[in-house]
Amino acid sequence: MPAMRILQYRDWSHFKAEYVGDLFADGIFRVGDYVFRGQSDDAWPLETSFDRWFRIRYKDQAGDRLAIADSLIREFRAELTRRYPKHEALIGAESEIIALAQHFGVPTRLLDWSASPYIAAFFSFSDAVSLSMTSKGVAIWALRKDAPIWNSEAGVALIELPGGGNERLREQLGCFTLNRTPYRTLEEYVGASPEEPLALLKAVIPTEEASIALADLDAMGINHVTTFPEVVGCALAAQLRVLIGRAGESKASVA
Repeated sequence: MPAMRILQYRDWSHFKAEYVGDLFADGIFRVGDYVFRGQSDDAWPLETSFDRWFRIRYKDQAGDRLAIADSLIREFRAELTRRYPKHEALIGAESEIIALAQHFGVPTRLLDWSASPYIAAFFSFSDAVSLSMTSKGVAIWALRKDAPIWNSEAGVALIELPGGGNERLREQLGCFTLNRTPYRTLEEYVGASPEEPLALLKAVIPTEEASIALADLDAMGINHVTTFPEVVGCALAAQLRVLIGRAGESKASVA
């Protein structure tokens, strides 16, 4: 069985009608079997912020990828220890310190995931609109949690942190993968283990469905205000609604 599968959907309605059945043979969604990640271009790999930074900075030709990733976290921890000793509990916890570093812009080998495919869909479509993407499709990745390949000994661990101290993480039903392998992307890692059972699925939906999908998700209560429970969520929501409105006006004028 191939370790990765691509699912193509004609439009947002097709995705909503068929996606759960494509994941679960009995058509019943079970929370906890998968985690999901949305990306605004279906051609983008599952590459972390660190690996993008490393690829641009070192051209993938110099430096030890893992050693440099560790050194970024080590330096962040040292600065935090010197200047903010009140964060002692976070400073000493490996997963928490990496998550905190990612939150404040340090390139890390974490990727964000959500327990909800609809939250993942929201991020894929909202980013496509906000970034004026020209991609033909957005991607909603599904990672099957019980696949043996996801464990710290193999090199890619699934990290589920307590959400009580991080409101954004809690509202986004968030968790992370931490990649400590020599592989730049999760696809490369999965592809190197062809004997593994199905571990990743990529759903592709046309980007032009953004306005329909985002309006539907807004009706479900999934928007920037709920996924970013801070003032920044209001700012992002205002911008997105104006952009969607402008897109609707443009389509009406063409018609």
